[in-house]
Amino acid sequence: MKWIKNLRITKKMLLLTSITTLSLLIIGGISLWQISKLSNNIESVYHWNVVPIEIVSNMKSSQQNVNASVLELIISKDNTKKQELLSKINTEQQEIDQFRGQYNANIPVVIQMFDTYDGLRKDYQNRLNNIIELTKQNKSAEAYEIYLKQLEPIAIKLIDVNSQLIEFNSKYAEDFYKSNKDEALASITLLVSIIAIAILVSVLISWVITKLIIRPVNEMKLLMLEAENGDLTVQSKYQSKDEIGVLALSFNEMLFHLKELIKQVRESSEQVAASSEELMASAEQTNHAAEHIAESSMELATGSDSSLKGTEDASLSVKEMEANIMNISESISNVSSNSKVTSLESEKGNEAIKNTILQMNTVNESVLRSANIIKSLGVRSGEIEKIVGVISDISEQTNLLALNAAIEAARAGEHGKGFAVVADEVRKLAEESRKSADHITSLIRDIQGNTNSAVSSMEKCTEDVETGMLLVNNTGESFEKIYHSASEVSKQMEEVSASIGSITENAKSLAFHITEVSNNAEKAVLNTQNVASSAEEQLATMEEISASSDNLANMAEELQKMVISFKVTKD
Repeated sequence: MKWIKNLRITKKMLLLTSITTLSLLIIGGISLWQISKLSNNIESVYHWNVVPIEIVSNMKSSQQNVNASVLELIISKDNTKKQELLSKINTEQQEIDQFRGQYNANIPVVIQMFDTYDGLRKDYQNRLNNIIELTKQNKSAEAYEIYLKQLEPIAIKLIDVNSQLIEFNSKYAEDFYKSNKDEALASITLLVSIIAIAILVSVLISWVITKLIIRPVNEMKLLMLEAENGDLTVQSKYQSKDEIGVLALSFNEMLFHLKELIKQVRESSEQVAASSEELMASAEQTNHAAEHIAESSMELATGSDSSLKGTEDASLSVKEMEANIMNISESISNVSSNSKVTSLESEKGNEAIKNTILQMNTVNESVLRSANIIKSLGVRSGEIEKIVGVISDISEQTNLLALNAAIEAARAGEHGKGFAVVADEVRKLAEESRKSADHITSLIRDIQGNTNSAVSSMEKCTEDVETGMLLVNNTGESFEKIYHSASEVSKQMEEVSASIGSITENAKSLAFHITEVSNNAEKAVLNTQNVASSAEEQLATMEEISASSDNLANMAEELQKMVISFKVTKD
């Protein structure tokens, strides 16, 4: 039974088919053998009984005809008739000999009968010849006497032998028929028995093979239904080397890997749910930060626009101041041409002004170094404010010098009228310069209102400017000494000319810095706008990320609900 169980389904079905086919072959072989045997028996009966009976019957009939023709020959007086009867007798005799030749006797009893028959036939032929000779001589009485006493008894014996042969063959055929009938019944019984046994064996083997196939298939079906309902703890216990055994083993391995997969999916879904919640929280924080950045960028852009407008106004004011300073420079040049007499007295002031120029150059260099480091609107505004302060101080000093020059010119009388006119022009120009510087200072303060966050970066620059202011104050003290002496007017004018030159350079530097500040402010506006745009894009992206995180959390929750329906461990 076990070896049948381990056979593959194909071989099981082949075994069932082979047994059925073998049974059919056995039944068919036996049937053919019995039919062939019956056919041989019938043929034997026909050849050895029916045909001999027919031959003996023909012999018997011919013998009777001969007897009748001989009797008629004895009685007949007509020679023609006699010739016909003789011819008929010869023909019948020949037929009897022919029939005798056709009979193949192979049974001792039949051979003995034919030996008797042959002996009688010879005697009969001799007696017949005698009778024929007598009839030819018209001795009918003698011929008839031979017929009655000799020929007819032999003829009766011949007919009797024929009858015995017919009876023997009939009885033999009957016995053979009974034997064949018994054999046929035995064959039918054997065939029915074999058919019954074959059917029983086929049904039994079919039942066994069907049970070996259907039972594990039904068990696998029930296990698959349980697995379909989510119970992955089921396991097939069917063990065999056939296809169903391989299927059961594959089913168990599939459930094992599926349980492991469900466990991993369950763990992964929990991790995805946790990660999605963290991602949502991070997305919300980033969203708030992006909104704050966007708002700050918009405020900074607004402040940068204001600063840009302030720097443009300051640039216009500086250009006006530069024009005024050029006018002052021309006036001072005229004064210098008239103060050649006092050139010697102005050497000390000139030296002080040179020191001031050097220090202001140092301040300018410090401002340039600060510009490379700070690069912001507040730093540039601080530098502009310091430079404007210097210009204001110089303007005030120039105004004081102009007043002192006017006083000294008044003391000089007629000789000082020319100096009084020039001093008055210088005072006016210095007053205009002071107003322009005040206007610039007002604009710079407006700019500083929007750049308070950059004030700390100007400390180094402020220290350099304060050092320059100390030197400028020293120069102012030198100018105070000049105010008390009219003889130093020319020197003071030259110092004023040098100061105006320094103011011109500072004005040019101021214009350059304001232009640079304006460019930086414009770039700052563009950058803040780009930052604001990027912040808005980031805000939109974070909103998408937040929505995706929410969807991911929902999907993880749905996945957990689906995974929970599977049973991967036994209670």
